[in-house]
Amino acid sequence: MSSHDSPTAPPPVTNELDLESAEAVRAFCGLCLDPGPGRVRRTPRHFVEIMPPWLGRAVAERAPHLRDHVRRIAAQRAEIEQVEAAMAAEQTVFAEALRAWIAGKPQSVPAKSAAVGDGAA
Repeated sequence: MSSHDSPTAPPPVTNELDLESAEAVRAFCGLCLDPGPGRVRRTPRHFVEIMPPWLGRAVAERAPHLRDHVRRIAAQRAEIEQVEAAMAAEQTVFAEALRAWIAGKPQSVPAKSAAVGDGAA
């Protein structure tokens, strides 16, 4: 009989996180809020801000009353990513135009980014 077969032996340690039940997800979220002595505690607000998408999906699956919140936050994150990508592209165009202007080189007016708008106030 190995130590793993003994009724008093602890289960083997794995790197896999078991989030198959609402209780397991709730316990893990509680641990994320208060990881124990000497570790930094989080407020629920901060935890929601840093919660990875995979954990949000687990919460949504195990806590149906929170699904709409998780879905709205995921949709808003996707919108933010699109806006940030458009802004990065616009900043690249602006940086090149600025470099040319500083160097006194002839410049053409770059096409306006439809995602950012025409800048008219």
